[in-house]
Amino acid sequence: MNPLMYYGLSILLYALCVTLSIFVTNLKTIVELLSAVAFSSLSFIWPGMFYLIAEKRYGGTAGRDGRLIHRIHAWAEIIIGVIVMGVMLVNNIMKILDE
Repeated sequence: MNPLMYYGLSILLYALCVTLSIFVTNLKTIVELLSAVAFSSLSFIWPGMFYLIAEKRYGGTAGRDGRLIHRIHAWAEIIIGVIVMGVMLVNNIMKILDE
């Protein structure tokens, strides 16, 4: 990685963390937003993505038609995960705005 890009992004990330820590006074808010992303990612999105990547890399062409239902299931998990993440984020943002 280009050192200029690395140090620039590191400084930008540090500045973002400092700025957020100045303006966010309630840690519960951050934990709720992060838990919404982490829950849906770990439960739905990553398993589906891992299956699709592994099947593409190690599946071969033999029996590929028989695994169609598995690919459909993996895509359904990814789509459901994105929907769950969106609903949870909207719910948390609505709670934050009500406070």
